[in-house]
Amino acid sequence: ANAKLTVLRMNAMGTNYKTSTTTRAILKRDSNFESHSLCLGAQMARHDLHVLMTEPGAHCLLNGVVVTKDAQHFDNHTNIEHIASHCTSEENYRCIADDKSQIVFNGRIHIHKDAQKTLGEMNNRNLLLSSSAEIDTKPELEIYADDVKCAHGATIGQLNEKEVYYLKTRGLTDEQARQMLTLSFVVELVRAVPILELAERWEDTLSQLLSFQD
Repeated sequence: ANAKLTVLRMNAMGTNYKTSTTTRAILKRDSNFESHSLCLGAQMARHDLHVLMTEPGAHCLLNGVVVTKDAQHFDNHTNIEHIASHCTSEENYRCIADDKSQIVFNGRIHIHKDAQKTLGEMNNRNLLLSSSAEIDTKPELEIYADDVKCAHGATIGQLNEKEVYYLKTRGLTDEQARQMLTLSFVVELVRAVPILELAERWEDTLSQLLSFQD
């Protein structure tokens, strides 16, 4: 009870690796769990994140950034179980796929019948940088209680060429404009990382990874 745990997770193993990992958190009364992850592509990668909110007053925050290039693949599967009443959850994942890479996001919020006064939100935003890239998103809400407030949403799009043009008229090159817009798509979640040095390192990693220079 009243425990607080923050998990910061980054995979940077490269294209030639295959990996499958699971994180599982069980939350007691008035506890707080935060997960911040930077998921970079691999030959085949998957992360399963399960959160069980078993007593009233628990809260969880799940933030994730996923970036893939070449022929990389990354799966994120999250599952938040609201078992007790008066618990809250917030989930934000943003994904960027380039070249022939593929990303899968499957997020699920399950509200059990005794989990009254639940507040749950899930948002997944996706950006395709190539016509050959693929992002599959499946946000899910499964609700068995009456007195709850829950919302979920997902979007998939490409860079706005009008915004690219606007930045170019302000003196930026095409590459600089595209990098700025792409990085701004995810930088909010990166800067939410509670350790400043790590947030800056992640932002620098993404700046290099999302460079449009040949």
